[in-house]
Amino acid sequence: MNKVLLSGRIVKINSELKPETEGRVSLWFLVNVTERSKTDNVQLLVAWEDLARSIFDNLSRGDIVIVEGTLGSMEIKKEDGKTEF
Repeated sequence: MNKVLLSGRIVKINSELKPETEGRVSLWFLVNVTERSKTDNVQLLVAWEDLARSIFDNLSRGDIVIVEGTLGSMEIKKEDGKTEF
């Protein structure tokens, strides 16, 4: 099972919804999860479709959120040919 539950404050929300393939929209946002050790742990999250629209319309920087979802990774190819995960 791949299930993650995070709580924290929103650090940043993209300034616009991003159109994806097949007419879907996504929204990228950052959440600062503070652990017991008081160490900041900023997570990049993505929401899709209705949830993305709801976050965009109703939440802002500093709001506390609880997020349930799945954990995944991405491969990004930079212009210089290097790959990052």
